[in-house]
Amino acid sequence: NNHEGSFELAKKLIYLAHQSGADAVKFQTIEPHLLIQKSNQERINTLKKFYLNPNQYKELASISNDLGIIFLSTPFSIDCLSWLKHLVPAIKISSGDITYISLLKKVAAIGKPIFLSTGMSTMEEIKTAIEVICELSPLENPKKNICIMHCISSYPTENHDANLNCLNTIKKFGCSIGYSDHTIGIEASKCAVALGARVIEKHFTISKNYSSFRDHQLSSDPEEMMQLSKSIKEIQNLLGTNQKKLFDCEKNTYYAARRSLVVSKNLPAGTVIQESDLESLRPLGHIPSNNLGNVVGKKLTVSLKAGEFLRKEFLN
Repeated sequence: NNHEGSFELAKKLIYLAHQSGADAVKFQTIEPHLLIQKSNQERINTLKKFYLNPNQYKELASISNDLGIIFLSTPFSIDCLSWLKHLVPAIKISSGDITYISLLKKVAAIGKPIFLSTGMSTMEEIKTAIEVICELSPLENPKKNICIMHCISSYPTENHDANLNCLNTIKKFGCSIGYSDHTIGIEASKCAVALGARVIEKHFTISKNYSSFRDHQLSSDPEEMMQLSKSIKEIQNLLGTNQKKLFDCEKNTYYAARRSLVVSKNLPAGTVIQESDLESLRPLGHIPSNNLGNVVGKKLTVSLKAGEFLRKEFLN
């Protein structure tokens, strides 16, 4: 909403987000009379100032596609799904609508991936929303196409309220996890990535001081978004994979730091090897020290001097 109804600024924000390293831009498709009770005319009038029409969204989607950045928008009514579903590869459900079952059903039936925002939610509400989506989605594995977005619906969110450990809790649903960040700055988003978030949503603005509208100050400007994008890539490199194995970069250290079986005294040919005849010393040469049990009791076929490596070909 940081375009504040300016179509030209909306277009400019897409270019700036792309230049800043963002993978996607997300708008909010709001039809005020379908969101706010009609007696609250003041709120309706405010939202009308931020309104963009379907043709404008189509142009924004076209601009995004030309740039190679993903175009998304959160539907705030069922009516707009008829045209919005053709413009986006995935659909975001806002935190306020996680209990709007009619909308969840309509979105699920479209059969596209879903970002499910969970601000103000309980675990039971999240569970119910996922069940509704999975029941009606035509996708083969609906859960694999849901990203649960941890979110605190406070603007801005204070650091002590961010509750990022909740990311570990929502993993139990078996979906991808993400974080919709309303804190000031980018530290919370970076921490979320380290905790397993694979999608980060951050409000974006041309300037934190653009106007008195609250979102500008808690949003990232182009410079901060560029820092966030760079930091996320660095964190992903640091996180690597979940495999524990010998890495290529460790191989030199591996051979230098692991131990081999070495004879501890002069041994004539025919000696039946005892544990006391051996010691484990660096580097890794021939028989690793953890093969001791396979060596004890075998007979030497050659004479060895103290300090020599024991080799498989010396044993019978």
